[in-house]
Amino acid sequence: MQLGRFDAMLDFGKVTLSSGTIDFPNVIQLGKSDAQRMSVAVTNSVKATGGTSVVVKLLGSNDNASYKELAQSTSVALADLEKGVSIGIPNGYNSEYLKLQVVCTGTFTGGELIAGIDTYTGV
Repeated sequence: MQLGRFDAMLDFGKVTLSSGTIDFPNVIQLGKSDAQRMSVAVTNSVKATGGTSVVVKLLGSNDNASYKELAQSTSVALADLEKGVSIGIPNGYNSEYLKLQVVCTGTFTGGELIAGIDTYTGV
């Protein structure tokens, strides 16, 4: 999966992998929607090293304070991170704000992920 630069309005930003749960820096305000066939695309911008795997979680909120999980990836092994991760945004997700988290298993000693909203790839 190759990612170019996302439109700034659809960009969750970049995180450095370490350990535990890490929030991507940008919250996206799309508004409540019945939008279909959108996904979150995640790939590494710097090769990941050290850790075992990651799970990427998409969270939604109506007040940008209290978030609930909308979708998550399967566990992605370190060796598979270069292929990228795609999470389908549930149709009619009914959340004003979207944010992204990565949950690291093991302690990563390097690596960065970038993420943004894309058209649905079904990956």
